[in-house]
Amino acid sequence: MRQVWRGIEPDEAETRIRYLTQKLVETDAALQAQRRALAMKPGSFAFKLSCESLEHLQECLLEERLEVLRHRVGEAVEVALDGRRFGKEGASIDHLGIFFRRLQKLYSSIAQAIQSGPTLAGPIAGDIRAATELQLAGVFPSSFGMLMVVPSQPDLTGRSLAGDSLAALFKVFMSENDEKALMEISGELGPRASSHLRHLARELSRSDATLRLSWATNSGQRLNSVIKPGDALAMVQSLEKIVQTHSEELGLSGVLAGASLVRGRFELLADNMGLIEGTIVTGLAESVKDAFGSRCEVTVNRTVVLDRGTGEQRTYYVLTSINGQKLSVLPAPA
Repeated sequence: MRQVWRGIEPDEAETRIRYLTQKLVETDAALQAQRRALAMKPGSFAFKLSCESLEHLQECLLEERLEVLRHRVGEAVEVALDGRRFGKEGASIDHLGIFFRRLQKLYSSIAQAIQSGPTLAGPIAGDIRAATELQLAGVFPSSFGMLMVVPSQPDLTGRSLAGDSLAALFKVFMSENDEKALMEISGELGPRASSHLRHLARELSRSDATLRLSWATNSGQRLNSVIKPGDALAMVQSLEKIVQTHSEELGLSGVLAGASLVRGRFELLADNMGLIEGTIVTGLAESVKDAFGSRCEVTVNRTVVLDRGTGEQRTYYVLTSINGQKLSVLPAPA
């Protein structure tokens, strides 16, 4: 297995990451509760002091986790293909090339959506392509088993584009029979990622191939995904029923009423729209933290997704930029 930790014992690093992540989740939940309490009683010194204390604890935990994650130098994914075109005797370079291109385009399109928001088309930035370039590092016993690696480098909050995109990729693959999850994927990751997913699934179904993926996260959790030809066909059929009926970029003003750096989500009390919530693109952590509780000028991507099979319609928001002036407290509710 390609080394993904450097300068630290892997078991020690993963144990520490598990502990710190759990503490961050607990701290985040407590902080959100105190912020809501402060919003109800903006003049409360006790609630304000509690928020400041929890914010300080969160910063310390993030810094400690970052120190461990600096030793994480890569992500390793085991990929295996089984089927009539991928046997122990070998596989067609042409068919392998098609699969590799489909998988790489899907992975990079997911990263692009996480980094800067969902898009339909256009070139993917060079830094995103470099951060998600899957490299063949070896093979292992299987019908056709490969070890794929991608370099990993954490940002100031400990997040890695390579790791975040892999987590989203596995979430995508593990949602093949869940139409609501596929609607969320279409709404939050955008039509480009949905299109590449559909192409990959169609290729697996057409080739009568089974795709197996396995990846150990930085906490040591092993994620496994198996997509059989029937699963791939069902995914294609579901994705063909899910359509984006509307997508636009909005400039909004409002109060950032909630934000979770751990979960990457926001709540905005928008003027003339009420409360909206959604995901935050990477790289906005410091800006979101500084703007919490303030009136902000933000940009969000709003996408409306329709399941033509059930008639269900959902709206998704992605926060792509924020520029707020900090206020001392949240305004009291009307």
